[in-house]
Amino acid sequence: MRVIRNFFISLLAFAYLLLEYLFWDTILEPIYLKFKELKLYQSLLFWISTQHKYLILTIFVLFFGVSEIMGVWALAILAQGMVGLFVVIYIVKFIPVAIAFAVLENSKERLLSIGWFATLYNLTIKILHIIKTNPLFLQSKTFLDGIKNRIKLILNLFKREKRSKINLFKRIFLYIIKKNRR
Repeated sequence: MRVIRNFFISLLAFAYLLLEYLFWDTILEPIYLKFKELKLYQSLLFWISTQHKYLILTIFVLFFGVSEIMGVWALAILAQGMVGLFVVIYIVKFIPVAIAFAVLENSKERLLSIGWFATLYNLTIKILHIIKTNPLFLQSKTFLDGIKNRIKLILNLFKREKRSKINLFKRIFLYIIKKNRR
């Protein structure tokens, strides 16, 4: 039973890492930071702060539910091999996720005053803690951080202006040789 539990936690850790690194860090976080600056977003948050807790809960569940349905749909599209459409749906899925997150972030106290919601919220936080403290998660995160840093370094090499392509490939070649000597 313990092996099955560890396998399940490891699978969740892998999925969490994959989604966090592929989508959140690279695509969604910059979009979310811009989204938060919109006046419409600020107006929505103000309006929500004046509403009853059960209306807030309804709004949260509605947007969260839509985002989860879109996530399942995106995975079904990916299973059919349509990677481009999967990426588009997953990025569009961010809109209801951002609204649900904003509702939760700005009305957490009022939502946690609802007993069953507080129980589910605390259970979710516990599960995330278990995933994030899993040894496989920590090792994978370290490994992916290394890859991410190398990719950033290579991208920075490509971004440098006023250098010929020969110098660019020379720098990449020297970087690879330097890394292999260590």
